[in-house]
Amino acid sequence: MSKISSTKRLFSVILSLLLILSSVPLTLTAFAAPYEYGYLAYIVSNKEVTIIDCNTSISEKCTIPETLSGYPVTKIGDYAFSGCESLTSITIPDNVTSIGDGAFDNCTSLESITIPSGVTSIGGRAFSDCISLVNIDIPNSIILIEYNMFSGCESLTSITIPDSVTSIGDFAFSGCTSLESIIIPDSVIRIGRYTFSGCESLTSITIPDSVTSIEDWAFAACTDLTNISISSNIGNYAFYLCTSLESVTISGNVTSIGEYAFGYEYWNDHLIPIEGFTIYGYTGTAAERYANNNGLTFVSLGEYISPKEPTSEESSTAEPTTESPDFAANDESVVIDEANKQVTLPAETGIEGFKQLVTIGSFSVTDAEGNALSDM
Repeated sequence: MSKISSTKRLFSVILSLLLILSSVPLTLTAFAAPYEYGYLAYIVSNKEVTIIDCNTSISEKCTIPETLSGYPVTKIGDYAFSGCESLTSITIPDNVTSIGDGAFDNCTSLESITIPSGVTSIGGRAFSDCISLVNIDIPNSIILIEYNMFSGCESLTSITIPDSVTSIGDFAFSGCTSLESIIIPDSVIRIGRYTFSGCESLTSITIPDSVTSIEDWAFAACTDLTNISISSNIGNYAFYLCTSLESVTISGNVTSIGEYAFGYEYWNDHLIPIEGFTIYGYTGTAAERYANNNGLTFVSLGEYISPKEPTSEESSTAEPTTESPDFAANDESVVIDEANKQVTLPAETGIEGFKQLVTIGSFSVTDAEGNALSDM
């Protein structure tokens, strides 16, 4: 009898669960089936087309159409053209606003590509290991250069970074062995880890004052770099193995310089100071401390004077510069107290003369008895 009651209770519990589950609406996610257009595969979602794949046997040139299935092509998906090793050039329509992670990764024959001005997002590794890519223009709609975006592009000789970019990500140009020079716009505030590491042909680079952080290994093994000026905090090994680097000039506002940031080379399994390496900086700052701690030559540029913070009075809106009446400037009986911004008129000056001085900027005007204009 007890066994039957237990069975009934179990059955009752199962039935209750089934009733509860049956009352919960079941939502099924529908995945759009891919379509094909030549070598391309794409999907349509929300009346927009995303290129999701390309047959790796594609050769030479590829032109992505502006529309497919009657809808605009707006995205190139993650790894869509990855491994298309025979692709030499590609034309992207102006409708495209997004290029995904690894979209053209390892397109080893890709020589040129034009990114439309409407593209606002380019994913990490988008052009990594495109070893034949010689140059590329990044549109000024891009804010972030993502990680590894151009890493391993060993034929890339120059690149223009637009002044819309605020951050250059980790490994972004790592291993671009033919890159000779680059100008970083003053919109950039961060240079990530290993960003330009291994750019062995890089001879010069301009780092603007806007950059607040040069992170670990950022320019490591840039063996042709000869000198540089820095006004931002510097991470560990930031210029490690820059064996041609003869000197650095460091601004007085730099407060942190990481371990072995510069001035060292690797010799017989040991780190040793580069002979003749010189640090130019300000007395009593991080530059001098780093030089002293590492046995490097330091040349002082003088005492560093921190920029003066403007007082509330100095930062206020400029005052009007209306000229005072002639009699106020010439009559010795008129007292002008510039420090307290007050003008005192002689007793014989009538109310009309007093009113003439209402236009003297922010000066308060009183008569000889101290009566203000507002009281008269």
